[in-house]
Amino acid sequence: MRARLALVALAAVVPCVATATGAQAALPPVSTFVVNTSFTGTSPIIEADGVWTGCTEVIDVSGSANQISPSRLVFAGTKEVVCPDGNVVIQYTAELNFRSAENSFAKTSGTWQLVSSDNPNINEGAGTVRGTDRDCGDDCIVDTFSGRVV
Repeated sequence: MRARLALVALAAVVPCVATATGAQAALPPVSTFVVNTSFTGTSPIIEADGVWTGCTEVIDVSGSANQISPSRLVFAGTKEVVCPDGNVVIQYTAELNFRSAENSFAKTSGTWQLVSSDNPNINEGAGTVRGTDRDCGDDCIVDTFSGRVV
């Protein structure tokens, strides 16, 4: 299943790196941002590289959590990434399997894709999102968004 999600994310990026002649160019490097995703307040970006360097916070635009089985929860929604050159909106879907993590969000994983951007340096992209086991307090989770962006 993870391999299929990775292929879907890669398929979303590959067309945007084709040259005018139709030949495939080298894929852009992976860029990452790490955010303290708050359940009650602001969600600051605590680490970023590549095209995400300088971005400061993530705002939840919409979101849902649906329990799809006694041990599985699916999160989906839209987030706005605040960046100095213009904001970027992404959609995400992630799953938490309680059995694999003893109720820890550290086993949350999924995919994201770019849906709109006011940032001239960020036009298309997709990748993965993963909850980590890094501590950020009682009302948040540390999420890592990685992917190829052009």
